Amino acid sequence: MISKFGNWIFHYRNYLFIFLYAGVFVPLPEMINSSVTANVTGLLFIFSGMAVRGITIGLEYIERGGLIRKINANNLVTGGIYSTCRNPMYLGNLLILFGFGIYANSSFFTLVIFPVFVFIYYSIIKAEEQFLTKRFGQKYIDYKQKVNALLPSFRHRKTAFDHQKFNWGKMILKEYNSLYLYFSGMLVIAFFQETISTSLFVSGLIFVTIMFLVIKFIKHQKRAKQKTNVSKV
Repeated sequence: MISKFGNWIFHYRNYLFIFLYAGVFVPLPEMINSSVTANVTGLLFIFSGMAVRGITIGLEYIERGGLIRKINANNLVTGGIYSTCRNPMYLGNLLILFGFGIYANSSFFTLVIFPVFVFIYYSIIKAEEQFLTKRFGQKYIDYKQKVNALLPSFRHRKTAFDHQKFNWGKMILKEYNSLYLYFSGMLVIAFFQETISTSLFVSGLIFVTIMFLVIKFIKHQKRAKQKTNVSKV
């Protein structure tokens, strides 16, 4: 049952998440009396999650979404950061979501919406486990028994990143869309809470938008060059 729900939610998650994100603006009593404490604590979680996602993508990113948004995996990656946690991208996402709830000082988002996200990711993980077990059999079962789904294990911390080189270019070109949403979200929440001026909000939004468009253009140019090279072969 959980696996079926996980497959369904995996397919429609991008649409559903938009409505859940809006919960951060629901006006309810604040969780923390000090807005500065809430902002700083929230930012620590947000940037921690961004770092986890960035490290994962920059080292060895696993693509599990097919052309029709179905769970997929061409190979089983168990080394590097995946030797400490089976789902580092989901860990990063949850850290970011929890961070935004604290950053916005939203008791509704933190206590109601965030647990919904936890259940959603739990369901997706169960669906992926079912798929990976069918696809890779005993090899995945052994891996699953040794490595936690979300909580990192530091038993392999000394060898987790051996012989791996962080690729900044790959990370930025894959993550720029999400980074734009994160930074824009932080600006919108800060403006909504009146912790930044209108001019600072507009300036910040213009800056992150320009950076987004520049990276998008570079990615488009890179793809066009790759297509040209392929056509020449």
